[in-house]
Amino acid sequence: MTTSIQTTTALCGVLLAAALLGACGTTAVRVGGAPDKARTDCLTATARQYNLPRDSLTITNASSPRDGLYEIRIASADGRRQLVCNADDNGAVLGIVNAR
Repeated sequence: MTTSIQTTTALCGVLLAAALLGACGTTAVRVGGAPDKARTDCLTATARQYNLPRDSLTITNASSPRDGLYEIRIASADGRRQLVCNADDNGAVLGIVNAR
């Protein structure tokens, strides 16, 4: 009986660890920044809104002023445009404005 309980406990521990690792690997969040989906969608929306080639834009900074919302700073390759894109966890772009 003791062996059965130990085996069950060990198996539960392994399953829990696998579930936690799986959950951690699916968020696609960069340290100190926004999820990859939000970054990608902001670059695409910015290129479309300002009629710029997407590969001419770079992300200079990304932060989260509130849970689930992200502020992504974007610069054009020529340095003439500094923009701020706001997006949520799902990558939905909420707005793009000129940076101050």
